[in-house]
Amino acid sequence: MSFELVAFDMDGVLISCRSSWQLIHDELGTDNNEDLKAYIRGEIDDEEFIKRDVTKWMDKGIKTRSDLERILSKAPRTEGLLETISSLKGRVKTAIVSAGLDLIADQIARESGIEYVLANGLEVDDEGRLGGRGVVRVPLRDKGKPFIDLCELLGIDPKRAVAIGNSKFDVPMLKHAGLGISFNPIDEEIGRNSDVIVRGSMVGILPFISTTQQRRV
Repeated sequence: MSFELVAFDMDGVLISCRSSWQLIHDELGTDNNEDLKAYIRGEIDDEEFIKRDVTKWMDKGIKTRSDLERILSKAPRTEGLLETISSLKGRVKTAIVSAGLDLIADQIARESGIEYVLANGLEVDDEGRLGGRGVVRVPLRDKGKPFIDLCELLGIDPKRAVAIGNSKFDVPMLKHAGLGISFNPIDEEIGRNSDVIVRGSMVGILPFISTTQQRRV
């Protein structure tokens, strides 16, 4: 049985920086470390976490979607990204499933030809002004559900899909997929829960996806 879908995490996978959210904090000189700790402890949810980030950015003069797009356009693309997506075109569907920002996910999809994007957004008005809240489509701690939802939308059995991530937060997605690839992993948990580990250029994933057989039963 051949694969029909390849779903990529974005932060640390399609872009070589660890987090699209952190890229903005670094650019503006803001710090969300305490909020991240509170999120990890379960004291705040995804919506509150995003709201606190956006509040910090707005306090630094960020007012519109365009302000953030200009910062995010600086995100370094992963080596081999365009070649990899080009190779996959016509063979499988491609998607981004990320708890990162849709502002940069949409940019990458346009540049590369990735077909589907599931990522988190920000509330804006008709003129693109930030409203201070987020739009949660991919909870950081539960990426499995949006992955399954995407498969159902496309009429694809998750076991005929490949999931690619780089951290423990991607494990729920990899566990549902027929093939789980850990790409440039940043922690041990993702490595333990993947079928394949690939380091270096993105093109390194292609030999595993080109196989006509699934890795899991």
